[in-house]
Amino acid sequence: EQERAIARLLVEGKSTKEIAEAVHLGVNTVLWYRKRLYAKFNVHNAAAFSTEMSKQGLLDTMSSPFGTTSRPSSTKKK
Repeated sequence: EQERAIARLLVEGKSTKEIAEAVHLGVNTVLWYRKRLYAKFNVHNAAAFSTEMSKQGLLDTMSSPFGTTSRPSSTKKK
């Protein structure tokens, strides 16, 4: 589900643009989902959203739809 994927990426600290690219949606659509998620949890920012998700035990039930949560390290060519 789109909302679940967006929620997970918000918790991971991804930017709106990064989320839009990851789930193949427009930035405005991601903003709409984010606003809706914040309203559901009665929060106003990503930090509060992550905290509330954790308090309610929802982080454990959500697996990342995109595999690992770490960013690839940069490599330099010689």
